[in-house]
Amino acid sequence: MRSLLCLLVAFSGLCTLLQESPERLEYAKRVEIERRLAKQAGLPLTHNDLPKLPYPPSQNALIVLKQIEKLSRNKQVITPQDSGCLTIDMPTKYPSQTSIAYARGAIVRTKPMYDLIDKFLACPYYQKAINWSKTEGGVIDAWGLMEGNGTLRTLSRWLDGKSKLLVADGKYVEAIHNEAKGLRLAHLAEAVYPSLTDWYVAEAIRQMALAGITQILEEYGTKPNVATAVAEALEKAPPPAPLSHVVPMETLQALTYLHFIREQTMKEKVPQKFLDSIAYEGKAEWVKYGYPTDVKLRVQRLTDAGECIALARMRLLYQYYSLPYYKAKQKNITSNYEAKRTPTNPDFCTVTGWWNTSPPMSHTEIRTTALRLRIVAARVLEWRVKHGHLPETLQEVFTSIPTSTLDGNPIQYRKEGVGFVVKVDTVLIEGNHMPKESVLRFKLEGLQKW
Repeated sequence: MRSLLCLLVAFSGLCTLLQESPERLEYAKRVEIERRLAKQAGLPLTHNDLPKLPYPPSQNALIVLKQIEKLSRNKQVITPQDSGCLTIDMPTKYPSQTSIAYARGAIVRTKPMYDLIDKFLACPYYQKAINWSKTEGGVIDAWGLMEGNGTLRTLSRWLDGKSKLLVADGKYVEAIHNEAKGLRLAHLAEAVYPSLTDWYVAEAIRQMALAGITQILEEYGTKPNVATAVAEALEKAPPPAPLSHVVPMETLQALTYLHFIREQTMKEKVPQKFLDSIAYEGKAEWVKYGYPTDVKLRVQRLTDAGECIALARMRLLYQYYSLPYYKAKQKNITSNYEAKRTPTNPDFCTVTGWWNTSPPMSHTEIRTTALRLRIVAARVLEWRVKHGHLPETLQEVFTSIPTSTLDGNPIQYRKEGVGFVVKVDTVLIEGNHMPKESVLRFKLEGLQKW
């Protein structure tokens, strides 16, 4: 996935400046205003503006990740057969008996890998090493931005493969604790200045872990200690990062890309050729509204306009994604932003791409609410195991009922037949309970599936 950086300013090719207006402020002055507002909002303008972490570099999990990648390349220790069994064959809902039998030996042979995974998860933070002075095709240190994401996804599969083996051997509580490591892995992946890509990778890791825990709850929730272990694991899990967490890094990427355009244009022997290659409409549109003939001035105004729009948009997104969904709705704060490109409105450019198709706020809130719904379901099952019957109300189970981040209201519960339903708005969990097993079907209605 290309980072928001590319989509941010390149959008449908890059923002195209329109006709000049003698009445308007010079874009250079507008940039100063937007930079000041961005600083006041807490957004970084350079990588030096990012707060320093309270940990020494020696505690960065990136060091361990490189050790994991090195071990993965050692085919004598981590054979393709063992790796394939534990990261491909086992991470399915119901692995075959052949895979399970082979996995019992593979889990012993790959102990060095699992030891490194535990070492990685024990680190206080994970941060990529990004070279902000290096650009490749307009993307800041492209490898540095993407580095490690594929490995992190693979680590989640290593964990899920082991969990499936533990379930097959009847070690349900141990399997839950192992799946919960995936929640810690997701937290590390998105904890320190993540990009939008990092956020999506963390979400994929979290959903794999949550799906594994959910399956155990569905099938073995009435067995001793299982529901309790699920509830405790989810209650201790770090909360999912909101989308506002990605805005600082995406702001830096956008600004760095604009600076890259300025520098490259000034270095070009034939600036117009380079300019046409990044301008969506090309030379014809540049001439249409009577731009200045000086190419460098055109580029300066183009990138100044782009920076104004980028910073204004990022401030809006930062405010929008920093609030729970229902509070943003109450305050009528929206993420929609579009500056129309018309001859009578020469100060802005048409904005398309990620800015207007970004993940909805509800997508972020569902990640947290999904955890809370499962906590409630697990505690209800725990009550049934202890008392032999379902509670009449959640007040019997909780002193403080978990709330939905979608509407701020307490999660609802009711008995239904031999089972129960816990729900919040359009998010519904249905459950049926039988003497030796529990069957929970989780549904999301009317919202994007998490």
